[in-house]
Amino acid sequence: MVSNFVAELRFTKVLFDWDPPQDPNGIIVAYELTYRVNSDSPMTWNVSTTAFTLPVAPNTKVYDISIRAYTRMGPGDVAKAEDLLIPAATMSIRELSSDLPNKIQSQHCKKN
Repeated sequence: MVSNFVAELRFTKVLFDWDPPQDPNGIIVAYELTYRVNSDSPMTWNVSTTAFTLPVAPNTKVYDISIRAYTRMGPGDVAKAEDLLIPAATMSIRELSSDLPNKIQSQHCKKN
């Protein structure tokens, strides 16, 4: 399972970052990042690096955030991050900066 999975809010984007599994069951060929925005269907991205940037609109909720590594043997265990709420665009920079860094990290990357 990937470790240190973090979803970090940066104004109009969410930065996802993680470390590769310590003991993968082979060479990692991709990471599968899944999330939901507002009440939409889940979105899935196959990523070849250990980071991803998601542009988001103000007043958006990003939730059900998860990541897992894939090798030729198949998928690894799922790691989850906490839900994020992107503030409304009407907030002032002072209000936004008082809440920074708004860094959410899963505690010990819970299994599904």
